[in-house]
Amino acid sequence: MDLFLGFLFCWSLILSPKLGFVDLSILFPALILLLLPFKSKICIAKPFQWLLFFLCFILSYQIVLQVIVGNTIIGEILRHIKNISLVLIISVSFSIVPDRVKANFPIFVFYTLFSNSVLVLLCVLFPEINSFLFSVTGVEPRYLRSSGLLAGFDIAGILSITALSMLVFRVLSFPSKFAYIFFASILVISSYFESRVSFATCLCLWFFVFVSFCKNTSLLLPYRLIIAFLVTALLVPVVNDAAKLYDSTLKLNLFGLSVEETNEYYSRSAAVTSDGFPWADMFFLPASEFSILLGTGSETLASDVGYIKDVFRYGFFGISLSFLSYLLFISSCFRLADSSNKANRYRQLIKFLFLFLLLLNFKNSYFWVRAFSPSFIVLVASLPAIYPSSRLLSGTSKNLNP
Repeated sequence: MDLFLGFLFCWSLILSPKLGFVDLSILFPALILLLLPFKSKICIAKPFQWLLFFLCFILSYQIVLQVIVGNTIIGEILRHIKNISLVLIISVSFSIVPDRVKANFPIFVFYTLFSNSVLVLLCVLFPEINSFLFSVTGVEPRYLRSSGLLAGFDIAGILSITALSMLVFRVLSFPSKFAYIFFASILVISSYFESRVSFATCLCLWFFVFVSFCKNTSLLLPYRLIIAFLVTALLVPVVNDAAKLYDSTLKLNLFGLSVEETNEYYSRSAAVTSDGFPWADMFFLPASEFSILLGTGSETLASDVGYIKDVFRYGFFGISLSFLSYLLFISSCFRLADSSNKANRYRQLIKFLFLFLLLLNFKNSYFWVRAFSPSFIVLVASLPAIYPSSRLLSGTSKNLNP
């Protein structure tokens, strides 16, 4: 029962929607924690203490900044309060739940992300499901596009990337190697209906999964060829259509698309229009040096670029604080984990996801966002919980298993 509640905790933390001012991704996990058997008294681990310190400092800074510039945006304040509540809930979960539940947190996260990918495919196959989810997510139904239970195509895509990365770095164990191919294929196909960047990334990651499968499986060569043929036959139509989408987006004119085909692809992409490629016009800074350094107190709506939004929100100073909050949390968890091969693979996964977070922030805002942030925090905190160092086990430092 505690394992089932542990899965519900992760699922609600990542995929629960926000209804008005009621954020179910905070409310549901908090209620589920009350149902889980408590292992011990609450003791916030040092990595979480660093995270909470920086988030509280950012919140205080945002309030002072808004008072100074006379630009009070309650939504920005509530956003930071939500992030603090999120980290507090996760930190409490790692303090009180039994070890066997924490040891399964990564697989719970994976199945949560995978479930949204499956929902994306169902929405594409059955548009009426997509129309129904519009009332929950607020994402307008579009032809061959879906974000599942999330309020954005890009954030749905980065969740698919996260799940597929867990397969590439082999931090999960499945009873069959066919399961890797099955999960990877579903994630790649669903990513195509989420965003172009996620699809291109997932396709590259899937290639590594498939090559690893072909090299390590004990199947005879004829069976490997049959599997390769079936998977290729499944992916070729998707890849072909994706190539035309990229062609129309970047105006490469490689396929000689008709005007009707080009307009169809434009209608499926929020980042392009028939008369331009506005992403290139989304890089600009606030008017004054003060605002560039310290921010204006609120994000700009004229750009989708994450770094630009954050510069307007709290300046380069605030961006540095956000970066440091992640970096210190990751490094603290790394120090509390052992140096086994499995732990090192897990470290590689975290490094890859953090680097990808920094890169994707050029396309959209991913510092402290719904769904991805709780997924990433749980994955990072699970490293020392599953692979504790000898120093941590001896009790010489505050750890994630008090």
